[in-house]
Amino acid sequence: MEQDERIAAITPISGFNEGLYVTTLTRGGQIKKSSVIDYQNVREKGIIGVKINDDDQLLAAAATDGSRELLIATRKGKCIRFDEQQVRPMGRAAMGVKAIELDEDDAVVALAITDPERQQVLAVCERGYGKRTALEEFRQQKRGGKGIILIDTSERNGPVVGLALVHDRDEVMLVTDRGQMLRTRVAEIRETGRNAQGVRVMNVEADERVVAIEPVGESEDEEVAGTAVEGEGSSAAPPDAATESGDGDSNGALELLEPIEDADESDESPEGEGSDEPS
Repeated sequence: MEQDERIAAITPISGFNEGLYVTTLTRGGQIKKSSVIDYQNVREKGIIGVKINDDDQLLAAAATDGSRELLIATRKGKCIRFDEQQVRPMGRAAMGVKAIELDEDDAVVALAITDPERQQVLAVCERGYGKRTALEEFRQQKRGGKGIILIDTSERNGPVVGLALVHDRDEVMLVTDRGQMLRTRVAEIRETGRNAQGVRVMNVEADERVVAIEPVGESEDEEVAGTAVEGEGSSAAPPDAATESGDGDSNGALELLEPIEDADESDESPEGEGSDEPS
């Protein structure tokens, strides 16, 4: 890798098969889909995965089969859902097309691929608040629109840091910028509407921020959920709380999402604002 380049995303694939694609997404909202066959002849120094503007960075990569729907979330609490077929296959060196229209001070923070068994959208914000919302509340739109409200990014909540598709038997892990980690059951996070503020999922200190979430498949272990891992500063929210509402260029390398730097808290986006117009 170049000196100023960092791994930004990792995605497993079942094989270099026809009909399987690598879908990439940047923080600036550019999305691209290429056949996995284009990536099978890998060199020691790697090959071009996607062309990225100098002022943009790779955020995520996912394997798709051409029949899924994509959900994209932004830091200021917007989300867009559209069919994967709206993104035509392109070569490795292509820049891609616009996935979502961003406000000047907004950025993409998450990509999720639909799963028939997971019909709930989990969103989590920097201050440890989050919520579940039924996937059906997110109407399908045309690629390139402004999206609709995902969660209220109020001063209490802070900006969005992650989104995942889950069901109530799953668990989720939250990680803070202090290295604290919490694993809890998705079922303990109340299901609410799209523009609600949500509930406290994790207690964080005043100067601490959640930086990443990771869903975990349903577990038979009845004792791990809702417990903090490593450290005593952060912990699961009390049961009654659930009743209340590095930077560096990622120049086309296909690994782990780096946390967004702390951002100014944003106001609630008005319901109904958003465009379904294609790019």
